[in-house]
Amino acid sequence: MKSHHGDYVGEHFLRRSQKVGIKIRFHDLRHTHISLCLKNKLPIEYVGKRVGHKSITMTWDTHSHWINDDDDNMMEVFNRQHYENKRL
Repeated sequence: MKSHHGDYVGEHFLRRSQKVGIKIRFHDLRHTHISLCLKNKLPIEYVGKRVGHKSITMTWDTHSHWINDDDDNMMEVFNRQHYENKRL
């Protein structure tokens, strides 16, 4: 089994996703997960701790833009991205 030195997981994910024609990075999944947790009203303290942020400010500053967007806009973005990836 290979060790996870550096960004092995991210690089492996990127190679695999490009191979099947999906334009997404492993970090994009992390960002989406955090944003969806906040959008679904999970406590920001819990979300930040879960992903290893050193402060609530870091979590809020990086991901709060999803909180103020309406649900229709968020779904439109996800649906468009999904459709674009399937066309590739």
